[in-house]
Amino acid sequence: MKELLIKFKIDSELRLPLLTNLSIVVIEFFYLLLKFKYLNAQIPFWMTSAWGVDQLAPRIYIFLIPLLSTFILFGGIFFINYAISKYQRYGERVLIWVMTLANILLAYSALRIIKTASQVFEPLFDPRFNQVLIPAIFSFLIVYTIAPRFIEKFKEDGLVTDPQRHKHPGMLLDKPSARGGGVIFAIGVLVASIFFVKFTPMMWGIIISMIFATILGYLDDVQNTKPLAKFAWLENPKYRLLLQGLVVLPLVIFGVVVDSINNPLDGPFHLDAWTLNLFGSQIPVIAVVFTIIWVIWIMNLLSWSNGVDGQYSGVVGIAGLMIAIMTLRLLHFDPSQRDMMELAAIVSGAALGLLPFSWHPSKIMWGFAATAAGIVLAAISVVSQAKIATSIIVLTVPFLDGAITVTRRLLRGRSPLKGDRGHLHHLLLERGWSVERVAIFYWVTTAIFGIAGVLAADKNPILTVLTGFGLVAFLIISLNISPKKQIDEFLERK
Repeated sequence: MKELLIKFKIDSELRLPLLTNLSIVVIEFFYLLLKFKYLNAQIPFWMTSAWGVDQLAPRIYIFLIPLLSTFILFGGIFFINYAISKYQRYGERVLIWVMTLANILLAYSALRIIKTASQVFEPLFDPRFNQVLIPAIFSFLIVYTIAPRFIEKFKEDGLVTDPQRHKHPGMLLDKPSARGGGVIFAIGVLVASIFFVKFTPMMWGIIISMIFATILGYLDDVQNTKPLAKFAWLENPKYRLLLQGLVVLPLVIFGVVVDSINNPLDGPFHLDAWTLNLFGSQIPVIAVVFTIIWVIWIMNLLSWSNGVDGQYSGVVGIAGLMIAIMTLRLLHFDPSQRDMMELAAIVSGAALGLLPFSWHPSKIMWGFAATAAGIVLAAISVVSQAKIATSIIVLTVPFLDGAITVTRRLLRGRSPLKGDRGHLHHLLLERGWSVERVAIFYWVTTAIFGIAGVLAADKNPILTVLTGFGLVAFLIISLNISPKKQIDEFLERK
């Protein structure tokens, strides 16, 4: 299939939807093979015929559906190539959407026939996972659809990072790329949330903080790409940190607060035990301060995992999916957590929707608005049944990378807020890893620790956390072991 796409010289942006169509056809075919033995001898196949026996056909006819899907797929590739050769600007995109819609409808028809004309059988997947998949797919499609237009707009506005002009010690770009991916992500999350979640006070707090983080990130992207912009002061990390604290305030104002921390030795430690009377309201000061620090920490440690193309989209997408599954498993204890589960799924889909455009070589970078994803995941970990400990398991690699990076900078007498080339992804690249390999490494480790978090969600997760931390800390510290002079030269390299 890949060789066929290359032969026809189809634009790389169109290869993903074409491969998606191929996946639909392949999955449809193998699913029919698995369920064929359960089908009745006669199935309702000719649905346009009059109701009754005229609709019936032998069950073998059901394989005509994937056959027709295959014909549509390869016919679509041919006509897309023809449209490109005739310089039809939007012709290939229209054909892609028509072909995708046709294959989705055919797949739905096959599933409907199986559902209505089969003996009872165990579902291939737990139907509860639809509660995660549907909002995730919805937000994925939103972001995937709007991203190309926003990328063009950002380029027209000059919101582009050029490695030849914009210098940063941690930069890994080798060619210009638009900024503002975090803005696209936030729009996708906001639109999908309108359709799926209830806007409770806590949800309002999360959405408002996400919007504030997106605005702050966009302004920072402007000052990074336009030297004459009036926001140059945002380059100061101390101002950024202060503004991030203000961004988090809507969360605590609307009740997103860590009220207790599990203590495996002596029960929970209640952070809200000590309060301060302020204008007639009891403010749990320790809980509020801890929440602000926790959310800012997650925002930044995730943002630090935004070093190579495709890395951040995959990490956030997988982390969101795992947290959604954790919450799903615990819904029977607290059904009110459904909104947090759906929000985590929406975050996952929106992040993965940006992946085709942030994959190497990237067409768009997340920019500083990447912190919008961090603030939502941090808030979900506070509110949901997944809780902080199991959420830490999912983010083990970014968490330890951030902690060791801050410690290393402090031990070397440097500001922990000033960027360098000492993050794990920099160290792996220095050892000869490709950009793609580094990104996939982060995805795989996030998935592995995410699965561990799912399995530990209804147990004591402390042992899992400590084991994961030990393994990752050993890896990162080992990669940092070099002569001091060599490390200093590497960290300052531009």
